[in-house]
Amino acid sequence: MGTFSEQEFMRIQTSRFRHISYSPQNSLYPKELSKTLKIIEKIKSYYELRGAVFFIVIHPDQSQVENQMKAKLLKKNSWGSQRFVANLPQKFLIDYCEMNSIKCLDLLPVMKKKGDDGGLFLLRNTHYNERGNRVAADAIYEFLLEILNH
Repeated sequence: MGTFSEQEFMRIQTSRFRHISYSPQNSLYPKELSKTLKIIEKIKSYYELRGAVFFIVIHPDQSQVENQMKAKLLKKNSWGSQRFVANLPQKFLIDYCEMNSIKCLDLLPVMKKKGDDGGLFLLRNTHYNERGNRVAADAIYEFLLEILNH
């Protein structure tokens, strides 16, 4: 049994999918993301003033990880796959981090590798299941070891 009904879950996923897809109608994406980047700048300043190491971990959406979910959303909404850029949010955030010397971990590659066929997210929920949390935790642990050893 899932957390949401199938209809509600697909409504949520459709909304989220629009944020990670690209089309001429979604060309305002960088402008929308600028609000997030301003918040990140404030958080970064806060922690750097206190001598802490600031880093970002980017968690992917289920539709970025699972081909079956992506196909279901494309079919349900009659979208062609050409409008879908699997790593659009990650690309913007990674570029921002590189320009601002922020350490960044993108979990999309490891999650895609381990969960392309499913099995990392709770049923009809937007969160990781136990296996998904373990995959993310292991990747974050390795990332933190790298930061601490440099």
